[in-house]
Amino acid sequence: MCIYETKKKNIATKNKIINLNEMDHLTKTFNRNKGLEILENTIKKDNLQDSPVSLCLVDIQNLAHINNKLGIAAGDKLIKIVGNILSSNFRKTDAVVRFEGDKFIVILKGCKANCRAALIKSLQNRLSLFNTSNKKNYYLKLHMLFCAYKGETAQEFIEKSFHQLNLHKKKQSTKDAIIQEEIIDGLNRNEFRTFFQPKVFIREKQIEFEALIRWFHPEKGLIPPDKFIPISEKSFVIHNLTKKVLKDAVDFSQKTNTKVSVNISPVVFQNPNFSKEIRKILNTREIAELIVLEITEGIALDNFKVAVNKMKDLNKIGVEFSIDDFGIGYSSLSYLEKLPIAELKIDKLFVRNIHTDKINPLIIDFVIKVGKISGFKVIAEGVETKDHIKTLTSLGCHNFQGYYFDKPQSADIIYEKYSSYFYHNMIENLKR
Repeated sequence: MCIYETKKKNIATKNKIINLNEMDHLTKTFNRNKGLEILENTIKKDNLQDSPVSLCLVDIQNLAHINNKLGIAAGDKLIKIVGNILSSNFRKTDAVVRFEGDKFIVILKGCKANCRAALIKSLQNRLSLFNTSNKKNYYLKLHMLFCAYKGETAQEFIEKSFHQLNLHKKKQSTKDAIIQEEIIDGLNRNEFRTFFQPKVFIREKQIEFEALIRWFHPEKGLIPPDKFIPISEKSFVIHNLTKKVLKDAVDFSQKTNTKVSVNISPVVFQNPNFSKEIRKILNTREIAELIVLEITEGIALDNFKVAVNKMKDLNKIGVEFSIDDFGIGYSSLSYLEKLPIAELKIDKLFVRNIHTDKINPLIIDFVIKVGKISGFKVIAEGVETKDHIKTLTSLGCHNFQGYYFDKPQSADIIYEKYSSYFYHNMIENLKR
């Protein structure tokens, strides 16, 4: 019996030593040496053409600032949070490695363009906020870059990838500063315009709208939001852009007497004065009841208590909340039922591939059922064809937004179509 117990203890001790040699003690992710070993084994395997290997590099840019301002314990907490989010965000087949202080790598196999796009979007949502030990929010400044394997050794692959990351950071830093100045000038010169896109509720024969900002640069032409919103989020400029869209949304909602949705950035939502600033613009219940604020799952759940308090405060004056891109991030039902929201939006990635990806209809069906059980409206984004509508309707979704009904257009054009019952006629035609 004693010999058996001794052997058992020896095995446990050996496993513990192996674990310590392979894992980063702070984040419980793989350490640098184990990461190199995993990468070497991964690139040795066959079928790399069918199942390509890539690295996702994640660099925490503001770790030194947080260490200096809040102390090493807060910095360690940040590293832990990033490690946990990376581990839960990526697939079980991916290996998350803390490579050095503020840098992580994720080793991926068989992750192509659509997969990378979904992962990046989810990461951007979930890594946007974190709650430090003194219960204040701080915006995480991260650099993320995907690098594809091209036949090097594991060590060469990592070195080249980090070299690309450093070059990308230098270029991006200079480029960002220039664009931020251009955004400020553009706001002063009225280069930014708010467009509107219809949200169609078939059963209710009801039309609502989403307000979407567009930048008409005098030299570069139309610049899409994904090119300037992330850069504006790195400074105060995002607050100015949000105020403009919100004011334009109020004007349009009063003119049409319809609800209008406005996207809220994580940076704007984390502002301690968020509720107060929104109340200044939505200064009467009549105005507030026609505004829906769209936030992502990550914003709501990364700092749950604070988020709920802000949302409930604005609920009091009639503002509704919508969860945008539902299914991309957390999708935590235990939290979802506690959030004071009225609407879930199915991300367009799922709708776009609804006929080619077997999993997407299952995800959409799940979201629709969650909405019905919880009493939320469910809207499918990215609806572009009649086949999309037929499939979504068969799954129980009757609320749509996308190019099938209309692309985002100026307030004047949308108002003219709305006034002439253009969208209502489309609903009637679909019902026939």
